[in-house]
Formats: sequence, C-alpha cells, structure tokens
Amino acid sequence: MKNTIFSIVGLLLLVVCSSISGSNPDKTGSNAATTNITVSTSPDLYSLTSTWTAEYMKLNPDVKINLIKVSGSGIKNMANSEAGITFVSSEPVKSEINEYTWKMVVGRDAIVPVMNSSNPYLSQLNQVGVTKTELTKAFTTTLGQNWGTFVVSGLNSPLHIYMISDNSMTAAITSFLSTNKNSLKVTMVANPQELITAIEKDPLSLGFCRMVNMLDEHNMRIMSGISMLPIDKNGNGKLEYSEQIYDNWQTFLRGVWIGKYPQSLCKSIYSLAPSMPVNETEKSFMKWVLADGQAYLSANGYCDLVLSDRQAKIDLLDNTGIAAAPSNVVSNSESILLIFAGFVIAGLFITALYTFLRRRKSVGVKTTVTHDGFINETTVKSPNGLYFDKTHTWVYMEKDGNVRIGIDDFLQHITGNVTRIKMRKTGEKITKGEIILTLIQNGKQLNVKAPVSGYINSHNDLLITNSGIINQSPYGDGWIYEIEPSNWIREIQLLLMADSYRKWITNEFTRIKDFLSAAMQTNSMELFPVVLQDGGELKDNVLTDFGPEVWEDFQTNFLDK
Repeated sequence: MKNTIFSIVGLLLLVVCSSISGSNPDKTGSNAATTNITVSTSPDLYSLTSTWTAEYMKLNPDVKINLIKVSGSGIKNMANSEAGITFVSSEPVKSEINEYTWKMVVGRDAIVPVMNSSNPYLSQLNQVGVTKTELTKAFTTTLGQNWGTFVVSGLNSPLHIYMISDNSMTAAITSFLSTNKNSLKVTMVANPQELITAIEKDPLSLGFCRMVNMLDEHNMRIMSGISMLPIDKNGNGKLEYSEQIYDNWQTFLRGVWIGKYPQSLCKSIYSLAPSMPVNETEKSFMKWVLADGQAYLSANGYCDLVLSDRQAKIDLLDNTGIAAAPSNVVSNSESILLIFAGFVIAGLFITALYTFLRRRKSVGVKTTVTHDGFINETTVKSPNGLYFDKTHTWVYMEKDGNVRIGIDDFLQHITGNVTRIKMRKTGEKITKGEIILTLIQNGKQLNVKAPVSGYINSHNDLLITNSGIINQSPYGDGWIYEIEPSNWIREIQLLLMADSYRKWITNEFTRIKDFLSAAMQTNSMELFPVVLQDGGELKDNVLTDFGPEVWEDFQTNFLDK
C-alpha cells in the first residue's frame, strides 16, 4: 500500500515537471518577478510597521513592500485609493477609520499613569491603588494639588501633573476621567520624551503616556526611575489580587488584554483597507502579522492578541474570496504549477491518511485518568492516534470506517464529575458545529458541539446509567457516539493531531485562567482559593464550586468562542 501511494505521487510529479519544462522552452530559470505591495502607517506606529515589513521581506525575498508614513488627511485619503493596507491606532484617526470598508484589530495599546520611582508614597500606592474618582479630583482641583488626594500622609506634598499635548491622548484621558479638556489643571509638554524627562527629575510628579513611551527598548523593561501608578479599577479603596498587574512589564501586558485594566484607557491597533484584501501577497502578509508578527508587538511596547483571537482573524482571511484574474494574465506554466501544487497536496494528504491508519492499529485509546488535585498542560492526557477538535472533543476512526467521538480530558477536568448527560438519538443526522451532547452536574449544564458531520449509528448506553465513566475514562469507556461520517475528507483537515493539540491546549489554560479571573471580579472573591493553588496551578474540577450563572458564562465566553 505504502509503495503504491508513493509510486503514484512520484509518477504525477514526473509528468508535471516534464510538462513544465516543455511548456515554456524560453524560460531561463531565473527567480520569479518581484511582487510589490504598499503598506502605510500613522506616525506613532511607524517603528512597529517598519519592523513588520522589514522582517517579512527577509523571509520573502520575492516581495517588495513600499512603506509610507501618513497622518491626518493623508490617512483619510488612503480610504479612497488602492494603496493597500494601512496601520493606525484607533484614537488618532477615529473619524477616518469609518471611511474604510474593511478593518481588523491586530494589536493593543494602552495609556498609562506613570510616576517617579523615588516617590515617597509609592509603597502605599502599590497596596491601595488610586481610584478614578481620586484621579479626576487630582487633575481638576482648583484648591492646590497635593498627594493627599491619594494618601493621607501626602497632604503637605505638592502634586505636579504633566500631560502630552496630543489630541488623541487628551480625548482618552478625559473620557476615562469623565471630564473635559478645559477642566484639566496640568502642565502640557510637547512630546513623550519631555514628559518622561520631567517625571524623572521630579519625585512628586505624575503623568500619562502610552505603554511604548515608558519602555526601555534595550532590555524590554520599564525605564529605570519610572513606575506605573496602580489603578484601583473597582474603586473599593484597595488593590486586590485581580488588580495587581503593575509589578513588571509582562504582567501588565497580560493584564491589559484580559480586561484587568480600564477599557477607556485601552486602544486598538487597526489594519485598514478600502476593501477586504484579496491579493494573495497582501493576505499572506496580514496572516504573518497575525501569527509570527505578533512577537514584534511586545518588543515595540504594545500588547499582542490572544492565540484564539489571532486564529479567528487568520481564518477570516483564509475565507476571503480570491478575485478572478483576466484569462490572458495566467501563463501555461503558472497553470501547471497550480496543478502541480494540487498534486503535491493530494500526495501529502494521502500519505498522512496512510500514516494515521497505520498508527491507529497500534494505538490504544483505553486511558483511565487520575486526579492529582491540580491540572495544567502537562497533566491533561492526549493520546497519539486520535484527532482533536477545538470543541474539546476527540475523534477516532474505526477499522470499518465509522468514527467514535468523545469529550477531551481538559473539559472533564474543568467540569468535575458529570451526574447526567443528554444525548442525540440513533439515526439522527448531525452537522459539525451543532450541539450533540449536554453535560449536566447537579442541574448545571454545558453544551458540547460536534467535531464532524454524519449520522449517529450508536451511542454509549453505559453513560445512561453511569455518566461518571466520562470522567474516569474519557478516551476509552467514556466514548459518546459512533458516527458514520458524511464529510470526512474535508473535516479531517480541520482537526488537530496530538502534537498540535498539545500546543493548542496550552493557550486554553491561559484562557480558562483569564475567564476565571474575570468571573471572580463579578462574583464572590471568596471562591478564589478553590480556583488556584499556591504557585498559580489550576485546581481540578474548578467549575464544581461555581453556580449556574458562571457555567452559563463559561458556555458563552469560553466554549462557544
């Protein structure tokens, strides 16, 4: 079987290569012509965008990116041209952004209150933080500003406030403070450098700047002599655990994207275009920005997107329709190259399928899971030989071509003991992405969606009387359905094999911690000890002690996303 597959693929390659060599006898074999695209950027993002374009061209020598720095009306004019992709932050061109028919968030920024690290009240402020009300009073008082606005011991210490003369920053700050520009009692400076210098010289000073302005680009840390002023987001007069994001740069970045920082001080970095990109070079560049290019966001003082958000945006670009090219543009050799690529992909797929079928014979899926009191990406089981879906389900093809389906080890650990399940009936048709199972724990429930399409041949009758088998052996005796697949060749390409699944599940642990952090902000903080152990490990069966409202929130904001 194996030799036959490779023989067929090899023959196809020989035929296509022969056709290519004969289709254009005058071709010299030189490199393909350079592809040119245009990328523009607002001035504040020029450093980041130039890094992106330079790195992308290093990886793709056949692509030439023309980078243009534009501002104000220049950005607005880009909306009415075919100038390609434009990168902007939201506030400087908020009115112009609406001129575009396509926009996509590719990163985050934030405006941050900063102070001198030698401030005599820094230690106290790191314990209690400052509220929005206190900041508003400090910025607008006409009775003489002093540090007593924040801490009682600072009544006799004058407060010196600086702000950058920048309309976008002023708009964001006044929005956060619920005031207007005319009410501000501050000293204006021309640029971020002047603000940082003023604060470095004055231990009793305070100011707002962008994240990137307070970053030491040489070591990717907050500048020496500068500290962030912690914000008491919920305004209860103390800096609680969920608000403690100001210790270091990485902790703060993470706090921004999971919602621990005031939303009105957060900004988005947009990619804009007159229409959704269909040019393959532009699409490839954008997908790189959303994948490997995200690493350069934090290196330039910005916040990257979470993994699931990146993938969702890449999927949108992948689903973009490709504009039809004029028939006289595509040469014979180019057509043959496309056919050649198709044969290669088909060969790789056949090889992968063969490998899977061989591996299936030797892989046992009877895996009994034990609980150790905590879970992380290393304790969650993911046997080789299975396919996994992002619905937290697994798929296994039997010898007769039918497919078994169950839930993954991650989900059963998160929910805890399942007391009852609701299953679909034998013979029913199911479609990938629709609800096929409901897990119930003492009245609380979660819906699980189908990883593949097909017809239900049978379901696991053992689960009707003993649903706890799902927790004891999710990959073995706890299987849910046996299905006759109806779109297997297409849908198998959307599933993850064990190695890819293990990488993906790491991000799921980040997401679940972020979800629980947000849940505890709106629910009782008394539940915190049942969520994380010492060292930050996630406790086993973490949803068990939460009520139905949190389960509903988990369904909507975790599973369904």
